[in-house]
Amino acid sequence: TITLTNNGNADGTVTVTDEIPTGTRIKDENTTGYNKATNTMTWSDVEVKAGKSVELTLEVVVEGGVSEITNTAKIDNNEITDKPNTIVKYYYTIEHYTENLDGESYTKVDEDIIKDVLAGTETSYTAKEDYTGFTFDDDKTENKGAKVPANNDLVIRLYYTRNSYEVIYKYVGNVPTGASELPAKATYKYGAKVKVAENATAPGYEFSSWSIKDFTMPASNVEIEGSFTAKIDTKYTVEYYYQINGEYKDTTAIKETRTGTTGETVSVTENDKNQLTYNGKKYVFDQEYPENILSGNIAGDGSLILKLYFKQQFTVRYTDGVENETIFEDKVTSGLNYNDDTPKFGNDPVRIGYEFMKWTPEVEEKVTADATYVAQWQAKKYQYTVNYYYNGKIDPKAGINEEAEYGSEVGYMDKSNGFTFEKVDPSSGKITICEDATKNIINVYYIKEVLSVKKEATNNSVNAGDNIEYTITVRNNGLKGITTTVTDTLPTEIDLSEEGIKIIEDSITSGGKYSEGKIIWDSINIDAGTLDEKGEMLPAELTLTFTAKLKGNTIGKTVTNTVSLPEGAGEEKDITAIAEKTVEEKSIEVVEMTEGKKNTTDSNIVIVMDLSSSMNWSIDNNKQKTAELAKRRLTAAKNATKTFIENFYANGQNANSTVSVVAFNNKAWLLEFKGNKTTATRQNYEDLLEAINKISIGDKPSGYGTYMKKALDKTNEKIFGTNGLATTEQYKNNNNVVIFLSDGKPSEKNRNENIDYSGVNDKATPIKAKGASLYTIGFGPEYATVPNPIKDDSPYGLLKNMSSNGKVYQASDTDTLVKQFTDILAEENQSKTLITGIFEGKKITNGTLKIQMSKELVINEENKLVIKHNDQVIVECSSEANLENYYITYDSATKTLTWNINEYLTSNSNGITELKGNVKFVYYISRNS
Repeated sequence: TITLTNNGNADGTVTVTDEIPTGTRIKDENTTGYNKATNTMTWSDVEVKAGKSVELTLEVVVEGGVSEITNTAKIDNNEITDKPNTIVKYYYTIEHYTENLDGESYTKVDEDIIKDVLAGTETSYTAKEDYTGFTFDDDKTENKGAKVPANNDLVIRLYYTRNSYEVIYKYVGNVPTGASELPAKATYKYGAKVKVAENATAPGYEFSSWSIKDFTMPASNVEIEGSFTAKIDTKYTVEYYYQINGEYKDTTAIKETRTGTTGETVSVTENDKNQLTYNGKKYVFDQEYPENILSGNIAGDGSLILKLYFKQQFTVRYTDGVENETIFEDKVTSGLNYNDDTPKFGNDPVRIGYEFMKWTPEVEEKVTADATYVAQWQAKKYQYTVNYYYNGKIDPKAGINEEAEYGSEVGYMDKSNGFTFEKVDPSSGKITICEDATKNIINVYYIKEVLSVKKEATNNSVNAGDNIEYTITVRNNGLKGITTTVTDTLPTEIDLSEEGIKIIEDSITSGGKYSEGKIIWDSINIDAGTLDEKGEMLPAELTLTFTAKLKGNTIGKTVTNTVSLPEGAGEEKDITAIAEKTVEEKSIEVVEMTEGKKNTTDSNIVIVMDLSSSMNWSIDNNKQKTAELAKRRLTAAKNATKTFIENFYANGQNANSTVSVVAFNNKAWLLEFKGNKTTATRQNYEDLLEAINKISIGDKPSGYGTYMKKALDKTNEKIFGTNGLATTEQYKNNNNVVIFLSDGKPSEKNRNENIDYSGVNDKATPIKAKGASLYTIGFGPEYATVPNPIKDDSPYGLLKNMSSNGKVYQASDTDTLVKQFTDILAEENQSKTLITGIFEGKKITNGTLKIQMSKELVINEENKLVIKHNDQVIVECSSEANLENYYITYDSATKTLTWNINEYLTSNSNGITELKGNVKFVYYISRNS
């Protein structure tokens, strides 16, 4: 600041110049009067009033480089003597840096500014001690000892080195054998991330985990601890060694693994010492064997093995070897060791009737195994006798006197010599040889019958109406020729018509004659028998034969033919022989057919459509209860129904046919369309299609039931009600067809709260009984396969029972459902009868054919019961009342037809007396029963 004072009496004007001092600069170069080129400030023509003062101010900025600032000013070019002098002070900075973890770089953490210091002053600094984890390193100090320059640029930098500390691991408590080595001591810098070592291990022990998890290194050493706890399930082994042939093997496969606490002492048990059977052999614990290890401490690595040794024990037995008899009690010696001396029996044993020979096997000197020695005996021989009696007289020459071994069984030889055996004493014909000769005797007795006869029917098989061949054999057992009479009484099954008698008469051999149902060979001679070189009888034989024809009504019967000899021909008794032959049953082809229908192709079709909640389910999956609209069962059913109706009326066909739709879930209703109509014809069926297209049950997967009874009642009313289709003049001659479509089981319950399958089927019965054809379609995956067996109380069984043809049509997609609709209509439009069952080779039983029909019998002029024989009609019956004329009965309760064929043939109806060749039985059943 320059102060100008005018001490005079007049005002004055001056020019003041001030050179900007060295080391400074003008603060504002735009100040009026400042000359940058000369770095001078000039105040021109400054007026100073008399007696007044004027202050001129100049502000500069100290830039440095000088220790003091001297200001010189001039007034009208004359220096002002007063030159103010200003001392200049400076500052310097002390910065503090700490070492980074990489050990190479540093980070500035603090700074100190030392102010008001004269240039040239020697600097100083003091390291800080509050940087935890760091140590001041004076050797790295920058600008140490520098003097303060004439500026503020001096920076002294102090560096602190990052300290390192140790991480030490130690085990606490007992350190088990086999514990993993402690992790090595490691050094980490302060603040470093430390990953704790993996857990230690020791066999048989659990490690506690280290006391510290991963951490950041503090400014101190860190000690990490861990400890071990013995496991309670450490394994050890008990091995059993069994002596074989007096020696122990080095290894054994008989081992048992057990568990316990590591380090504890365990021992074998008394039960271990009692394992006394091995491979079916006996052993005893070898207490004294030095290799036994009976106790030990459980090693953590499971290496502890306890060992038990068992020595063999043997038994030697001497036995008599005789079944069902005790000659002497077994001598048994047990508890013998391997290679012991074999105990002796003593003196040889004694047995009545036998001599002791030896022991088998031969007695060993030493014991090496269990042994049983069996006494071997040789039976002694004793005399026995067989006496032969013929008609009560003994024949000494035929007798037998021989020896046999004691206890052996002997019998007799047959020496009948033309006689007939009568008896033997003893009755068994055998004796057991004993020491008493009076008991070793067999007596055999024979008697003689002179004549005998045998009768055979020689055919292997025979049918009704066939010829049957008989053979009679008469045998003379005596030594003298005989004249006798043979009579054959013919059975009632033999054809004794003129033709039949001729067959008999033309076939009789040896001069036999037919008379009144008998064939008689009168006064025929039979040669005497002879004796062979051994004196045994060789009887003489005479063979007689004839042929007879069976009646046609003998199907399945047993024909018995008897031949006889006169009284006294054989030791005062009559002699007869019988030949039996069972006539083969007849095989008949049975054909069951369905009655015909009206001769029209027009139909009243009622489609009964299930709208229960399950129709919203997926068409592909019976477990997917929600599906997009295009994949729902109802969508498929609607599309198929519309396609079927369009095809039904296509090209102007089915002009007089009608189509109606009954929909049902919790209730049943007729689907209405334009004009409140419920019956579609060829003229308005498109209106019905539009109504079908609008059918919807929303998106509910549940809540709508399947009330089939209501649906069937509504269907019955639509067809057969007061104003039903069947009573309407225009449509009454149409075939009535019901197509019932459902995907599940009915919701109705019976009084037992079970599903009322029977009650639903009862609602279908009157519809069929009134002549309508009822077809059922099982819709969805549940009906993809036919169940086996089919149960009445099941959804599939219900649909089968409801249907007129006993069939369930199955569909699980739109195309298949359209095809099933079409197939049903094609079957319905057949005007001819249908064969519903063909039974090839239906067997007759005892001449009677029984047929179990599948439905009610229908018999009228259009559906006649017909029987054909070799393609020729032999029975044609058009009423049930006339069946008895042909020996046919019908049981409506059991649906059984019975034809008594033998009675029919006996009646000689239409001149038919036998059925040889093919027979076909055809009948008709109801379509709806």
